Amino acid sequence: MESDYPKGVEDLGVFNEQELIRKCQENAWVKHWGVVFREDPFMESDYSYSFMRYETLDELRRFFKWGYWAIRCGAVYENLCFVQQVNGGDEWWVIKKFPDGELIGFESISFSHIISDPKPVMTFEAMVDRLIKATKEQCHGIHS
Repeated sequence: MESDYPKGVEDLGVFNEQELIRKCQENAWVKHWGVVFREDPFMESDYSYSFMRYETLDELRRFFKWGYWAIRCGAVYENLCFVQQVNGGDEWWVIKKFPDGELIGFESISFSHIISDPKPVMTFEAMVDRLIKATKEQCHGIHS
């Protein structure tokens, strides 16, 4: 594990925090009073949404490699936002923002095995590139 904490920047680039929170309300795992919080409703107040932007692919990789993040923790890179769906886990919901402002949540990815595998089926860089290049039609097709 890298010794330096992968600190991002607070400026979320093409996103704003409120639109991301509104989008997260569509996901049963991360929304307020969602699935995760049904068994322990007091836990709800312990996990607010938090988002940071990473300016380079290397910073984003370090973020995912750093460890297992709290539920509702989000990492922004270019026009993508990755939101942790499992508390202390590695299950990232991918939200993509298109030039017309539409946000589409369309994929769920675990990155730890992609980053740690010396010969992954798809490299981290290739996976992120695929997500960045995904069209609306592809995103809606995955989401359906």
